[in-house]
Amino acid sequence: MFIGDTSVQIQACDAHIWWHGDGKVIKVVATDPVRTAQLTRAGYRYETGAAYRHWQIGTDEQRVGEMAALAVRLVADGFHPTMVKKEFAKVRQFLQLGGDAALTGSAAGASAARRAAVPADQEARF
Repeated sequence: MFIGDTSVQIQACDAHIWWHGDGKVIKVVATDPVRTAQLTRAGYRYETGAAYRHWQIGTDEQRVGEMAALAVRLVADGFHPTMVKKEFAKVRQFLQLGGDAALTGSAAGASAARRAAVPADQEARF
């Protein structure tokens, strides 16, 4: 699984996902009004993340599912997959719940990610 820089881990509930279509740049940052103003002025936009009510009341699994869907859409829109992975890897729950496997579409990777999160004595269910 792609691990990324673990020194900048963000909680899913605090993640704010920004992208700039012209430069094909993505930034995943913790919610911060100053950073929000800077990114907005720089032309970045967002459609999901900690600024939205459904994100605030959702579960980590719902947030990660939404992140995976957005990641696929961003890659389809021409954003580089490595950049998407690197930025989304800043969100701890995205890594824990198999976000990298969802991004790559790998059923084997998703299965391995689920097994890694399950105690060995329960592994037979997979």
